[in-house]
Amino acid sequence: MTRTRRAAMRALPLALSVALVTTGQLVMPAHASIAPSQADEEPLQPDDGLLQADLSEMQAARDAAMDKFREARGKAREMKREVKQNRIEVADARRIVSQYARAVYMNGPTDLSVLASMIDTDSPGDIARLADEALRVGSHKDDQFDDASELLNRNEEIKVAAESAEQAAAATLQSIDNQINGLRREMADGLEAWAKHLAGQGAMFTLEQAKLNGEAAASWAKYLSQLANWKVPSISVKDLKRNRLPDKMVVRKGNPGVAYWRNPKSDKWTAVLPERTVASVTYAVSRMGAAYKWRENSEEVMDCAALTDRAWNIPAIPRSKRTDERPLPAGGVIGVAQRTKLLPSNKLSLGDWVFLSDKKRGVNHVGIVVRPDLMVASDGTTGAVNTIEIPKNRVWKVGRPALKSPKKKNAVPKPTKKPFQCGSDPRDAVTLPDGKILGNLNSCPPSAVFGEFNMQPAALRGGRCAAAIWPQIPVIGGYRPDALPDHPSGRALDLMLPEGCSTEPKNAKLGDAIAIFFMQNAGKLDVQYIIWNQKIWIAGSEAIPPTEWRGMSSRGSCTANHVDHVHVSFNGFNVAPTPESDPDSDDAVDEDGGKDKPTGKPSKDSDGKNQIDPDAVGDGLGVEKPTTSDPAPVNSPSTE
Repeated sequence: MTRTRRAAMRALPLALSVALVTTGQLVMPAHASIAPSQADEEPLQPDDGLLQADLSEMQAARDAAMDKFREARGKAREMKREVKQNRIEVADARRIVSQYARAVYMNGPTDLSVLASMIDTDSPGDIARLADEALRVGSHKDDQFDDASELLNRNEEIKVAAESAEQAAAATLQSIDNQINGLRREMADGLEAWAKHLAGQGAMFTLEQAKLNGEAAASWAKYLSQLANWKVPSISVKDLKRNRLPDKMVVRKGNPGVAYWRNPKSDKWTAVLPERTVASVTYAVSRMGAAYKWRENSEEVMDCAALTDRAWNIPAIPRSKRTDERPLPAGGVIGVAQRTKLLPSNKLSLGDWVFLSDKKRGVNHVGIVVRPDLMVASDGTTGAVNTIEIPKNRVWKVGRPALKSPKKKNAVPKPTKKPFQCGSDPRDAVTLPDGKILGNLNSCPPSAVFGEFNMQPAALRGGRCAAAIWPQIPVIGGYRPDALPDHPSGRALDLMLPEGCSTEPKNAKLGDAIAIFFMQNAGKLDVQYIIWNQKIWIAGSEAIPPTEWRGMSSRGSCTANHVDHVHVSFNGFNVAPTPESDPDSDDAVDEDGGKDKPTGKPSKDSDGKNQIDPDAVGDGLGVEKPTTSDPAPVNSPSTE
């Protein structure tokens, strides 16, 4: 494991860098989360030695062996035909020689009665002519008979050698098929364990999503197990294109790019995909949990077009030549749809690429079929590579990358408005303080400035998005021990400013922008309250209008007064508070025993969200009466 990889895994306790099946190398995942006692320990080392054989290289060896086998079989068949013709020629020569010998024995062509009994004619002239011909041809056929007999013997030897070469090539091919079959079995076993891991990965995703991921991985593992148990011969893309398939394997009319094989024991049929397609789906399943980000293409962060690109191409590259760097697919998902062989949606098969489209957004999403009703996609709605149900009403076409690309680009529905790509929903789009659009709050990737350990989903999403929107933020604090439950529960953020307590206008304006973003998107981000620059804003409180900020009494220090950072608490569950360890904490106790923020466990409203008790927000907590109705948490004019 590289140093970069280790650092990434330390920063991602939810194991976004999950299993990597690069078709021949299955890296088993670390646990989805790490217990607090393990927080500073190295995550479990993935077992990158489980599968040493590289499927792409094995398939190349198989293709070479298949070519030799076909060459040997062709030579053997050619010699079989030639020997058959030789035998006919020898028999013909033997017959003519026999006729000649009998004619001579009967005193030559004058004994017409004897010769007439050998040939089918009653004409004396014909008999005489044929007798002369028999004498002439017979003499020539004597030589031909000797030559034909010699050629027959020589070709018989070549035929035996060709058949031996064919048997040797077939044995080599069978050996490689056995290795590929063993690899299928190991991949299936590894994916079964991976499926159980995914099904229990409820920290980052909902339990429903985790369950769906597990089902998809288990379904694909079952398919690989079936191929292994039935000992289905493997095929390559080249085999399909040239229709050079093993015995008992056929291609059905109207559904190219997929073969079907009948089990001789059960008489049941199964679809057989080229090994490159098998590797592609396995790769996609192994990437579940990697973060989504529009127009990114790496092992850890990718969009939907990048996932299909990596899944199809990475397994085809020998492991020694693979790198994490890959160019972005030109044109995104629309470009992929333009360059892929398309089939009607009713031809859907395992390993196909499903293109989703709607009237306003055109073609905007693509995933890889792992089960007839499920596809794996790098999805903006869930914020990661996940399994999603195939929405039948949005399926435009299915693509089959194993088929030859079209000579001309496919006509693809284009968006009529600014596209929200790769599964994002326009209802989840938010406007940033600079007027730009963030297509989906779930699409923000992990960041090195934000420690995600023990963070609840809402705070996790908020921290990621803040780091993505404002890369100048040096540190985003999250989980830590404290006397109040917000930080120990993993539902609070401290977004530190780059200039600390400086009164520079750009520093204060950045804090304003951060606070405005969380305030304006409080519903979508599930914000409970915000503290910034010695003021507090409470979401959803009837006692305090949502556009008003309340001033707070001074705690003495810059950090305690929230001048060098913006504090955001989110709705979520509470854990028991831990003993206070930082006197400058934004949750620290005032000298008079009060607290400059709401106290007590949030109550649940009818929607199940945590709410601050309005009665707890008052002078007794050091909170002053509202001083402004300005919706923005602005500083005083002197600091602007």
